[in-house]
Amino acid sequence: MSIRDPNSLFAVVVLPAVCAALGLAAFGVLGLLVGLTLPLVVLANLPERDDRIAELEARVEELED
Repeated sequence: MSIRDPNSLFAVVVLPAVCAALGLAAFGVLGLLVGLTLPLVVLANLPERDDRIAELEARVEELED
């Protein structure tokens, strides 16, 4: 189970459930909705960010040569 893998059981089930419970306790129904969706949105964007970082590093190496 890795938080970096957006398809892992932890990232898809456990983390949103914990965030939803904390959001519900702190802010009510709106906190529940935000707690369910926010972790999924953030984790869905991690691979794109990693790809972009790798692309930028390759461009820097190209410019250094």
